[in-house]
Amino acid sequence: MKRRRTPLRALVAGRAQRTLLGQMLHSREIEQTLKAALYTQKHSLWRGLIATPPASLLETIVTEFFRKTAIPLEIPFMFAVSLVAQYLAEKGVRIALGKHQSIKLDLYTVVLAPSGRCKTFVCRAIQEAAEAAGWAPRTMDEPQSSAAFFEVLAEAEGQPLFWRIDEWGEFWNSLKAEHHAMSKRYMLMAYDYAPITYRVKSKRRDENGQSLPEKAEVKDACLSIFGTSVLANVSKQLTPEDWQSGLVQRFGFLVGKDDPSRRWYDKKYAFLDAVDVPTLTTAWNRALQTPVCPRYELTGAAREVIAETFFLLGRDSGLGEDFIRRVEYRVFKYGCVFHWLLGKTNPLIDEEDVGWGARLASLHVEDLRYLLDATEYNEYFNLYTRAVRLQERLGADFSARKIRMYLRRDVKSMDEAQAMYKLVLDRPPNVAGSQEP
Repeated sequence: MKRRRTPLRALVAGRAQRTLLGQMLHSREIEQTLKAALYTQKHSLWRGLIATPPASLLETIVTEFFRKTAIPLEIPFMFAVSLVAQYLAEKGVRIALGKHQSIKLDLYTVVLAPSGRCKTFVCRAIQEAAEAAGWAPRTMDEPQSSAAFFEVLAEAEGQPLFWRIDEWGEFWNSLKAEHHAMSKRYMLMAYDYAPITYRVKSKRRDENGQSLPEKAEVKDACLSIFGTSVLANVSKQLTPEDWQSGLVQRFGFLVGKDDPSRRWYDKKYAFLDAVDVPTLTTAWNRALQTPVCPRYELTGAAREVIAETFFLLGRDSGLGEDFIRRVEYRVFKYGCVFHWLLGKTNPLIDEEDVGWGARLASLHVEDLRYLLDATEYNEYFNLYTRAVRLQERLGADFSARKIRMYLRRDVKSMDEAQAMYKLVLDRPPNVAGSQEP
């Protein structure tokens, strides 16, 4: 018969647990037991593991950066996915979605991370390993104008291009200049497989002697974009109007944050051979042995998984259909990427493949929600932060009138001051007054 746990028994059990702490200095086994218990509770697994197949090229790359650097793992993870998609695109892969429709393996992606996280170094190391294994992506440099952009697309017609953009947020702002007036449209048309036209002046003239425009056209563009940018700047670089544009919605965003369990001062400086490129090269060599089919199709079960996943994301994410459908569209391509990463040689993308892709898509949705909130409420949050600091400085003298007085350039009325005063006073305990957007 099981003995009832009385209050006295609970107290004795508590003392027995606490004695382990007293015995730890004399027993290495107890020390290891306590460390395993305590550290496991303190450290959480990296969220991207849900979309990282075991023993795959992707896992090898992520593991190398996890063990030897403090770099946010979203950067190597997403760059590797983008490179694999580019590899398949250069192999001429198409995914059949219906009797008369097929899509290419082109992706528009942006990874955001804090400043100084070696974003460029990560991309170079992974790409260098791929090149050492025998495959170099067909890359393009940043064009300085819409005309130059069109020329690059025209020269590469029918051939997939990979465009890596450092400081993507600054690049996005540069597109507002007159010399880049058509660049956004070219990116949009390339993503949608639509003909891209460019009108140029010709030597032909009309009856009045005016030059007649001639139309140049690119009919078969295939462009992939991988951008990196500083997380703290995104709310200033992308306006609410930008987020409503069809082009921004075609980008998949992923946010890389620092991992408290991987402290930068415990790791080698990344540039000083912290990452073993030969290890990555070996993984690329092994992966490149997997045959590629020219045409892939989704099984019925795979389509059902996609439909069920996006029913849940559409219901629970708080995002509109325009955002959700564009993330869903990426899952068809991710399914093909994971199919190849898993070493499968048949042309059928199954439920397992799109299951991995749907997990990655859920990370996009999670981070998209985070970024939209940061953009929408960033102005209010900055004001709230200043009001909290004002409260800390004034103490008992803090009031709505003082908010109006000290923050008068941004707080335009006493009603706004009273509202901000209430927000400051009602904040839950231990909620800081500042955070990175």
